[in-house]
Amino acid sequence: MDSKGYILVNSHNSDRHRVPWDLGWSNNEIKFCLVRVHY
Repeated sequence: MDSKGYILVNSHNSDRHRVPWDLGWSNNEIKFCLVRVHY
């Protein structure tokens, strides 16, 4: 999340780093898997 609490995501197949959750995903067939790692 950014400083305002907006969800950010990373994607290796589209080379996106810390972009807003709803930015740039125009294909309705895209599926997301959210993984949260605690260490």
